[in-house]
Amino acid sequence: MLSVAVVVVGAAAFGIFFLRTWDESGMDVTPVIPFVAVLAVFVVSVAVFITRRHMGGGAVRIDMSTGMVSLRSVYGGGPSRVRLKRSELREVSVRRRSTGSGFNHAVKVVSSRGEHMVAVIVDPDDAREYAAELASLLSVSLRDETGAGA
Repeated sequence: MLSVAVVVVGAAAFGIFFLRTWDESGMDVTPVIPFVAVLAVFVVSVAVFITRRHMGGGAVRIDMSTGMVSLRSVYGGGPSRVRLKRSELREVSVRRRSTGSGFNHAVKVVSSRGEHMVAVIVDPDDAREYAAELASLLSVSLRDETGAGA
């Protein structure tokens, strides 16, 4: 839904930029204020889209009545949304990963179908807290591979 909104706002900004009006003397005037306003909304919506995608917003949905868990992978080339039965879930893992700018922590749900990354968090305490709460909600074990306390 958000990605559709980003495309619509971007198209509106593009259209407004090329929309031309004429003043009383016949001069071609581009409507700058509407273009800047729509462009600002576009930039904010893209930032929200990227942040939610990177931080895992809405990545896990648990339906307690049916026992189904819907996971949206944060990265990877596989399917973006996977539906699993709670019986297919094995564990939640949190791992420390080295990046070019430092370290981050990947939170993954391990199932009988493989690993599904649901969040990437910079702060190790936040990552462990998120993983512990997710493991508790899913009633599975937690594997902490961050190197904390070892």
